[in-house]
Amino acid sequence: MQVKIKQIEGLQGIIDTPVAMGVEYSQSFGILVASTGNEFQTGVTMDFRPFADSVIQVQVNGLTVEGSYTDKLGGFYFSNDGITVKSMADLESGDFLYWNGVIKGYQLEVGDIVTILYEKEYLSYGTSGISGNGSGTNGSSGTSGIDGVNGTSGVSAIWNFMGTYNGNAEYHLGDVVTYEGQTWYALVPNQYMPPDMTNRPNDWKLIVEKGSAGTSGLQGPAGETLNVSGVVEDYNTLITNYGSIIGSFQPTLLTTVILKTTSELYIYDNLSGSADINGWVNMGEIQGPQGVTGENGSSGTSGVNGSAGTSGTLSLTGSTDNGLVTLNGTSPNVTVESTLIYDGVSLKLNAQSGDEGGELFLNKPVTNSSIANGVTIDIYQNKLRFFESGGSARGGYIDITDMKSGVGTNFAPYKYLYVNRTVNQTISSGNWANKDIIFNNIVTSQGIPYDTSTGVATLLPGTYRITAQVAWSAGAAYLLQWTCFDNINNRVGPVVEQIQPTSGSNNTSSGYLDFIFTTTGRFIKIRTMNECNALTGEYIRSDLNTSMIIQQIG
Repeated sequence: MQVKIKQIEGLQGIIDTPVAMGVEYSQSFGILVASTGNEFQTGVTMDFRPFADSVIQVQVNGLTVEGSYTDKLGGFYFSNDGITVKSMADLESGDFLYWNGVIKGYQLEVGDIVTILYEKEYLSYGTSGISGNGSGTNGSSGTSGIDGVNGTSGVSAIWNFMGTYNGNAEYHLGDVVTYEGQTWYALVPNQYMPPDMTNRPNDWKLIVEKGSAGTSGLQGPAGETLNVSGVVEDYNTLITNYGSIIGSFQPTLLTTVILKTTSELYIYDNLSGSADINGWVNMGEIQGPQGVTGENGSSGTSGVNGSAGTSGTLSLTGSTDNGLVTLNGTSPNVTVESTLIYDGVSLKLNAQSGDEGGELFLNKPVTNSSIANGVTIDIYQNKLRFFESGGSARGGYIDITDMKSGVGTNFAPYKYLYVNRTVNQTISSGNWANKDIIFNNIVTSQGIPYDTSTGVATLLPGTYRITAQVAWSAGAAYLLQWTCFDNINNRVGPVVEQIQPTSGSNNTSSGYLDFIFTTTGRFIKIRTMNECNALTGEYIRSDLNTSMIIQQIG
């Protein structure tokens, strides 16, 4: 529409009014909280109001998703309150995207990228006409425009108080816990990683620090004096001496007696619900804690010195610092050994000759031993030897050059784990991509903890051999890929791809994982790859070879 300006001095100007137009626009969001169920509010909002005849397209990780603009039966819908479904023509800036994960067949994961493509509304102005050659009179002021609508509320902060830290629980972004008197905020998903600013600054953030100790309170008033009626050896004597409800001697109400053998106080109160059949209430032990030790008494006077004995003869040989003294019973009878030294910390056997170094002899037991004389421990070339002294010199050795530096070799790395499945493993929706394979039964284990609810094994520092087999039941040919991951889904093993047979059955049991893994301490599990496309109806079988074995070998 054009508005014509009154002609002044023969020249007419033209001013164009703004025209609404559609401009292509896209907006993308990273998912911060994984969706659950249907009607899940994703935190994704419309940046602008779409143009009147704009077509809206929603993509998840680059793949277009079908939704609904009339009801809640599609993969998604838009709403400003979670109840009313917005039509495409009614969408406004700030309306939320809601996700129906059960209907769609899969849930949104943390880190998924949601993109919305549409034409946003844009006001276009035409070019101005030529200026007139005269000035018109000023027009009257226009009326004030109406107030704009209020902006939409921001997305709620991620803040979930979980109470005291539990070492076995899984925590996620936004979880808040108390630990050792301080309050912590989880920055990333984690498990088995207690808050620690020094070692885990990227996992937890300290938000409330422990306060200093308060001052001591004032001493309370003195308690009332206890009036004890008597002291007896045991409960039977109590009944005999002081009577009871059924006895011949009726005690007075609130009579108090102490049992000597247990230091317990009994009060007679036959009206109390805590009284026994005889009317006596056991108030518990009355013996207080042991008092502090008193100061030592002053030292007694010194005794009279005895007369001096006759001087003995001592001959000393050697002058080695920290050398041990030996006695040989002849003159010179005391020797300071040069190769046997104790410096207050270590006992050192410094004797050496040719290929042999220090040597230590341990005598055999008196009974129940078939050792000839005893056992000798010595150094020979690069070997630490243990052998029988005499006889056939039975024994063994450890070659020091075969070991790791930094005292890093475990002499007894006999830790192992064997787990399998006793029931089939299924999934309720979606496909098998990125799913943990859980072995619900521990056949045998030594030193390697395994959680049968999460499928996570805990490995201490060392070298391990990890083997696993997975058998599938499938109704069609799928890409079946899986391997070993750590607990935060970093891949640590080679990928296994199972090839289904061509005999008419799509079941397979040939997938086999076998690798060596060295770690300084890790949590590991078996998990499918993102490329695994088996659907909900397929499952992992328990009746074939689905199992995992972990052996520490160093």
